[in-house]
Amino acid sequence: MPLFFISYKREDLEFALKIKEFIESISDGEYLCWIDREGLNAGDKWKLAIDSAINQSIGVILIITPESLKSLYVTYEWSFAMGMGKRIIPLIHRMPNEKEMHPKLADLHMLFFNTTDESSHEWSDLKRELLEVKERHDVPPAILNMRQIIYDNIFDKEVWQTMLDTIEQFEHPAASEMLVEFMEAGLPSLMIESTRALARKSEFTDMRVLPYLQRGIIENRQREVCAKILAMYPSGDVIEILQDMLDYFYDFERAKYVQIWTEQASLELLFEYSDYLYKELMNEWDMTVWTKFHGKLLEEFQADYLQDLYDFFVDPNVKQLNIINQSFEASIVNCIYNHYTQKSKRAEIDARTKLILQAFIEIQVIWKHRFRQLQTIKSILKI
Repeated sequence: MPLFFISYKREDLEFALKIKEFIESISDGEYLCWIDREGLNAGDKWKLAIDSAINQSIGVILIITPESLKSLYVTYEWSFAMGMGKRIIPLIHRMPNEKEMHPKLADLHMLFFNTTDESSHEWSDLKRELLEVKERHDVPPAILNMRQIIYDNIFDKEVWQTMLDTIEQFEHPAASEMLVEFMEAGLPSLMIESTRALARKSEFTDMRVLPYLQRGIIENRQREVCAKILAMYPSGDVIEILQDMLDYFYDFERAKYVQIWTEQASLELLFEYSDYLYKELMNEWDMTVWTKFHGKLLEEFQADYLQDLYDFFVDPNVKQLNIINQSFEASIVNCIYNHYTQKSKRAEIDARTKLILQAFIEIQVIWKHRFRQLQTIKSILKI
């Protein structure tokens, strides 16, 4: 039967009992709560009782007040539980000073309780947290068996890879937590494959994989695999990681890495951060990569992207930076020419697109030595 340990300062006994009563009532007696009401004396008896209760629990409910943060007993309880890998659920009953909060606690998700009204959202939030802890604790035996097989065959990749592939298919929350455990196991190949499994399982939304992908890139552990997984994440955080990670690639690898990211990243992300990519990666891509990049976004966003591209090109601040190179110019010409002249997929040119294209034509520098392409575009526009 799931047991929750309640850690509190003696002055908050009434509130702690209210929490205990609520937990046991919402579960019809399925959840039990351990709470020290007898006032165990400090010493071996107290420590053994506390240690035993925490060991048996599936989670610790920590009632936070300015007084409880100063209590040696409360500090021992939550720190011992954290060391045992127990889930800590902090409830702020009275707001402490920010400086009083231990850094280990400050990183946790807090629930704020300034009311005893069980109809308020604080209590429903607590109920949801308790259910999540219970679901993660009730690990299906099949997952536990596969976990044991992996550790028993830690140096046999064929065996543990099969187990990882199976765990990836489980919808139970414990499956994701187990993949995180394997990411932290210390074996580089297991870390990379567990990271890949969790990324796919979460449909590239679980951000816990990002530090491990960075680590794989920095330590050159299947660097290309890490780059491909990273590229699938539709998050702006990836842009910052991309910038940081480029320094860890050899010169001949940099363009390839950026190309991987460009080919796999979501179009929305590429569009949102196109200005950044222009400025930061101007010298990393050759004309072929730039043309493909422009083409993807032009095909998806049509005149919106064309307008952004034009605005960037004529921006006085950009001109002052002097970062636009010939490769970038040529890629614009190729992209526009291919997109609007190939009969097999000729894009329909509306009034807005026509105006933007006419503006592009007036930028003489990018059409230099490309007279035939310029004339073709003009004929399509009938100008």
